[in-house]
Amino acid sequence: MLKKCLICNKVIPINTRDSIKVRENRKFCSSECNNKRSGRLAGNYKGGVTKKCLTCERSFTIDLNEANKGMGKYCSRKCHYWNKSKGNRPLLKCVRCGKEFYKSPSAVFKTNFCSRKCQHRPEGYKYKNRGYIKVKQSKHPNSISGYILEHRLVMEKKIGRYLVRGEVVHHINRIKDDNREDNLMLFACDKDHQDYHNKYGRNERKNKSRS
Repeated sequence: MLKKCLICNKVIPINTRDSIKVRENRKFCSSECNNKRSGRLAGNYKGGVTKKCLTCERSFTIDLNEANKGMGKYCSRKCHYWNKSKGNRPLLKCVRCGKEFYKSPSAVFKTNFCSRKCQHRPEGYKYKNRGYIKVKQSKHPNSISGYILEHRLVMEKKIGRYLVRGEVVHHINRIKDDNREDNLMLFACDKDHQDYHNKYGRNERKNKSRS
């Protein structure tokens, strides 16, 4: 039995692979007619409510029941996905290449790079961590996550070998980022370092001016 579309009165095409139940429940000839009936597209649907898309500001009509449920914020899936992926994200500028890109609000203060290529810092890059200066040396045998403390590098250059695990480098003036050779002392273990602090710690003073 041939069935006609409820919107355009066209004959609904029959697919022999569909079951009898699917054929009986089919009321529209295409998805376009189905959307017009439900009021998802702009048109002359009398039982709908006219709304404005939050992304492109295009006017479209939606079914009254769907509008009461809080639906119908976007005119299409394209506008919906754009708003979810970019619309609510702040526009940032890459600190390395200057390219503009969108970032999740929760990750704004973590990284300001547009890609992993820009995020990977070059060898010798320095930054401060808890007062100490770290240097990127990915090929160093004692590096952790590609970084090593600068005062340990200075001491290795001074003694001409790699530091052994457990050896401690001490700042004489207690200024953590003052990594001059004459301001560093090497201890064989942490116990010797603590004994030195217990013996001479009270007499040491932080040098406010660096020479």
